[in-house]
Amino acid sequence: MVGIIGLSLYEGSESRLGNTAWKSLDATIISTVFTESFKSLSRRMRPRYTDNPDFWLEKGHSFPSQHVASMTAMVTPFILEYQDDYPLIHLLWALPVHQMIGRVKAQAHWQTDVLAGFLIGAISGKIAYDIDTPLLLNLTSDGIVIGWKHKF
Repeated sequence: MVGIIGLSLYEGSESRLGNTAWKSLDATIISTVFTESFKSLSRRMRPRYTDNPDFWLEKGHSFPSQHVASMTAMVTPFILEYQDDYPLIHLLWALPVHQMIGRVKAQAHWQTDVLAGFLIGAISGKIAYDIDTPLLLNLTSDGIVIGWKHKF
């Protein structure tokens, strides 16, 4: 996350790389809002506290995986932007997959938690990628725009 913020601030939003970095940051924030909302509603117990995956509406925060959603949301705009120019960019999918495996092995999440996190992250990344300008901050030669920018 620190790297994405640094790249966004360094590049601004007028370069292809900078614009993609801002979209990646937007996607991460979108995915965080969704996952935290779902966690509050589902309250699923983590596997380290129970061996029963059907403990919902308890005191848990397992469903969906916010770590996986964030990692997926971060890489998705870069993959979508550069896949035609650099086909090896698809290797970035290894980052959320690694996160998924690690979270399950550490008994922090059930398999369905990480799959849901991956789906939320991918959808958030696609939404942020499809928006013409970054949602949060737009650095231009004319100044700084914070929030949504609309032209009429």
